[in-house]
Amino acid sequence: MRIGELVYRIFEFLFCYCFLWYLIQQHTIPIAQEAVQHFKERNYLRIMMSTLHMAVPASYLWLIIFYSTFHTWLNFLAELTQFADRRFYSDWWNAGNLGEYWRKWN
Repeated sequence: MRIGELVYRIFEFLFCYCFLWYLIQQHTIPIAQEAVQHFKERNYLRIMMSTLHMAVPASYLWLIIFYSTFHTWLNFLAELTQFADRRFYSDWWNAGNLGEYWRKWN
């Protein structure tokens, strides 16, 4: 067990969740609070614009959650338990057909 690798993964995980907290507090919540007023007024153009404004922070949230869970956390647990096979997911995004996608995803 490499202590340096464990500490690195912990800091990486904490950084991901600090960035996640920042995105939620500074971007997602203000956009959502602004959108509530548009829903009350039934201003459909503003609702659509709020949805588009929410797209970028939501995409970053999904990416951070994916990275922190499937890369940082699982590699931390693999190092902690000394699990030798570190391939938790393959390059499913390069799949040419549905069968190859399912083999690489699972």
